Amino acid sequence: MLPLIRPGIAALSIFCFLSGWSEFLLPYIFTTSFDNWTLSVLLKRLIGDFRFIDYGLVTAVGLFYMVPVLIFYAFTQQYLLSIYTGGVKGGA
Repeated sequence: MLPLIRPGIAALSIFCFLSGWSEFLLPYIFTTSFDNWTLSVLLKRLIGDFRFIDYGLVTAVGLFYMVPVLIFYAFTQQYLLSIYTGGVKGGA
């Protein structure tokens, strides 16, 4: 049974990771100190609080915001692609 539901578990884990990783509203409302900011709140503060935006810093923070998602996707992609062969008789 587990080989048949492995693509579904991989898709569910990707969605759960992305919903937690990209959470903005709750950390923005409830964190008060600079030490506890998440990357999404930091990006908003970098863009919204200053008159002159340091685009190099915004790009670097945005890159570090995207890299874990891309790495997580690269490791779970093989399970997502096996969804087409998982239910076929004789499929691997």
